[in-house]
Amino acid sequence: MKLYLADSDRELVESWQHCFAEYLDVNIERAEVLSVAKGCVVLPVDDRGVLLPETLSRWVDYFGSRIEPMIREVVSGRAGANLAVGAGVVIATGDVRIPHIIVVSVIDLRHRFRSENVYHAMRAVLRLAERKPELAEALYCAGLGAEVGKVPLKSVAEQMARAYASWRDGVPRTGAVYQMRM
Repeated sequence: MKLYLADSDRELVESWQHCFAEYLDVNIERAEVLSVAKGCVVLPVDDRGVLLPETLSRWVDYFGSRIEPMIREVVSGRAGANLAVGAGVVIATGDVRIPHIIVVSVIDLRHRFRSENVYHAMRAVLRLAERKPELAEALYCAGLGAEVGKVPLKSVAEQMARAYASWRDGVPRTGAVYQMRM
């Protein structure tokens, strides 16, 4: 798997560099993830598939206005259920540069947000990429929970690195995985 962590926030990038220091196979870059991605990109949302306005505007700028209703439809289309933290959905975009999106829930609005949600969301992403080689060729991810869940950036980096470490070490995988095409 080729994992790329990209975010424009210097503090988060520095925290990633510290937390992922032993993983030479993880590439870390200070840049807006959609500007550098060439492959699959992770999109963190709440359990209803809602993006924060600042996140939404970047995604709409790249994919167009169809992206938000499509994500909500995919999330709510699962028998009217919300997307549980630790579950992900793959969407084929039809875009040449970013052919896939992994939509992953980092917050359940009915409950208090915990930084562990970042761990569960990252594990969901890694499980999906592991099962689908086309996703693992180039997997781009920004800071999960930093915007949607308002998690402190150091905790975001720690939880993402913890999830990556447990995935690499083969800790048993649990959680639901869903797929839909655009």
